[in-house]
Amino acid sequence: MTEELIKLLLIDDDVMLSTMLAYNFKNEGFDVTFVSSFSDALAIINGISENNPSFALVLLDISLPDGSGLDLLKQLKKNAPEIPVLILSGKASETDRVTGLDLGADDYLCKPFSLKELQARVHALLRRTGKTHERK
Repeated sequence: MTEELIKLLLIDDDVMLSTMLAYNFKNEGFDVTFVSSFSDALAIINGISENNPSFALVLLDISLPDGSGLDLLKQLKKNAPEIPVLILSGKASETDRVTGLDLGADDYLCKPFSLKELQARVHALLRRTGKTHERK
């Protein structure tokens, strides 16, 4: 019997960063879907519901070229409030962090960040939702 991979949705317009993150999370045994635009992310999020969550966790940049990640966060929390969202953003002010958390994000990590810290936060969020993942 094959163990089902935990699915992560990565939404970020920084293709170089996202490629590196996707590579690292795939090496850890995750199934990663990466999109770089608001419109592509919205299409995926609109297909998510409480009955069909499809992703265990969302990594979300709030500065996208064609829209705000905060609007995506609102839509995701409306469709499937149980999916944890970790914001990855260059917007590091206290106001930005508090706004993201108040809108439903479960965690907020400012860019630049350490890959090890990001991995630890992802694993912590997954533990809180009852999903376990063995670190490689």
